[in-house]
Amino acid sequence: MKLGQLDPQFVQYFEDASGSYLRCVPDLVQAQGIRFLCPACFVRNGGNVGTHYIETSFAGRDVKDHQGSHNRSGKPSRWTVYGSGYSDLTLSPSVLIYAAEPACPGWHGWVKFGEVK
Repeated sequence: MKLGQLDPQFVQYFEDASGSYLRCVPDLVQAQGIRFLCPACFVRNGGNVGTHYIETSFAGRDVKDHQGSHNRSGKPSRWTVYGSGYSDLTLSPSVLIYAAEPACPGWHGWVKFGEVK
């Protein structure tokens, strides 16, 4: 499956007096992370309706420890990112999502060269 099928969005994290926020940015150069629809739920649901997003924060992009993605222990999780956009994006290491949502079976896979496997 192509990453582009999973409504990918490059994101930045920011804060103000009200709290922390996630905002979409137009390209990888500005991004501190990416979110995309869960591939397992996308297949199970036959599309985006009822499908949740997976968020991965990028290493070396000044994401504060309390922002972005975290592992099951609550520690920051960060991925090395390669590529120029959605069509050739690669994340390292693999992405592991536990079955946290009642309808989600969980997912463990790779984003390599714009493909989600």
